[in-house]
Amino acid sequence: MKFKSYFLLILIALGLNSCNLDYFQDAEFGDFVWDGSLAIPLGELDYTVTELFEELDDGTAVIGPGEDGVVTIVYEEEIDAQSASDFLEIQDQTFNEEIRSNQTIDNSPIDITLSINETFEFSFTSQGDERIDSLYFRQGNFNLFVNSNIAHPSNFTLTVRSLIENNAVLVVQGSTGPFGTFQTEQSMADLTGLLHQNANGDPSPNTFVIEVDYEVQIPAGGSIAPSDNVAFEFQLRNAEYSDLFGYVGQQSLEFTAEDIEFGFFDIFSGGDLGFADPKVDFVFANGFGFPLGIDYSNVSATAKSGATINLSGSITDDFQVVNAPLIDGAEDVVETTHRLDNSNSNISEIFSSQPSAFRIEVASMPNPNNGPAQYNFINELQEIAANVVIEIPLDISMDDLVANEGFDFKNAEDLDQAKRALMRVNATNEMPMGGILEIQFLDENGDIIYTIDERPVFEAAEVGPDGRTIGAAETVSEVLLEDADLRQIEGAARVNIRARLSSTDVEQGASVKLFEDYVLNLKVALQADVELTTSGN
Repeated sequence: MKFKSYFLLILIALGLNSCNLDYFQDAEFGDFVWDGSLAIPLGELDYTVTELFEELDDGTAVIGPGEDGVVTIVYEEEIDAQSASDFLEIQDQTFNEEIRSNQTIDNSPIDITLSINETFEFSFTSQGDERIDSLYFRQGNFNLFVNSNIAHPSNFTLTVRSLIENNAVLVVQGSTGPFGTFQTEQSMADLTGLLHQNANGDPSPNTFVIEVDYEVQIPAGGSIAPSDNVAFEFQLRNAEYSDLFGYVGQQSLEFTAEDIEFGFFDIFSGGDLGFADPKVDFVFANGFGFPLGIDYSNVSATAKSGATINLSGSITDDFQVVNAPLIDGAEDVVETTHRLDNSNSNISEIFSSQPSAFRIEVASMPNPNNGPAQYNFINELQEIAANVVIEIPLDISMDDLVANEGFDFKNAEDLDQAKRALMRVNATNEMPMGGILEIQFLDENGDIIYTIDERPVFEAAEVGPDGRTIGAAETVSEVLLEDADLRQIEGAARVNIRARLSSTDVEQGASVKLFEDYVLNLKVALQADVELTTSGN
């Protein structure tokens, strides 16, 4: 609360500023003493609920009128998710095969060209349980290694049915000499991978098809055995995609865990505080082409006591679904909001514990079993953004809630001429919240040297059936300080304000709403007996 401004006013009022007699500094007459009493109206102040609570703002909260004019504390935090490439990576692939002649030719009487054609299916390895139909490569390389153990020259053609270049199937040609080798490396940038069919053209995800044709030139007198072969190895390395289609499976998509620090509870050191209707909205803007299931069971808070309070309730019973764009709206972003409130969680208990931190740790799974079944896709430029909005309306109950505020006391030197002081505070309070205050004066060692005992400074207003207060509560409080009291206060280096706050009808379990248009009016006046001298001012 903004106790500081109010109490500084009170404390400054307790001491009279020294009189300025500079006008007389050159006058030629002796010292004189005037001993009298001054009555001074110090001023009138109005505080709205927002102004009173703005001290709770630690720089990251927004405090102002919310729904229906109730003052609300709002926190927002973004949580980062994996990028498309980090979530689903293309694994390095290696496809090996050996093509045998399966023929016996011994001392051929003429030149012979031996032709062999074979088609091979390979499993395209995935990192999890995804099933890839097609993808567009934006970088990576493919390597081809051919090794012949045939004693004659060979020519070969690899038709890589699963890779498309310039709208045509990728073809790689080459030759080897007797017992020779062949090697090539080419970029995969701008190639398209078609992994959705087997060699017969039937649907089959994660399938890589290569057709091999090779010819062996056997001269007259040459020979070949059935086991003679040409071995090839086809590699995909460091591949990355711009678009991917199929099914991404159910491996986890990670969100960064975040801690929201609640510094505005630090001022409270005792008593009970209850929030009737806090809300936490998780807002997801999903550009990935697959639905997500969000697990909130690891969301928690650290209470002022140090205990961990885990989120519970129906919101944690199952995955909460985040919807996704469909294939015909691949560039769309679909927004889904999950609200945590009293109907589905223990969120009131969490914030009523006056937490020092709220931990946002959510797990997620693509394609949850309770989500929609839809065709999946990912674009490298799309992302999923998550934003958390915490709204804590001041619909509250306070039962002897103890608030402390300390600050340096720099007015001690202004008390030296005051012999007796009586301060009166007239409070007109429209708020359903009252305060009992104690003022402690501390020396440089932090020891209490003087205390102004507890007294009510403003009483809580009554609340009508519509939830708003009826009129205003009037309170008059006085502080009388004798000369001995003032002398003790002169030695103070710091001041600690201890307030006990209670809301209207809290003993009956009622909560109250603090509306923005409520005003606390304070009129402060001082009567002081002072002694002024020309030498001592």
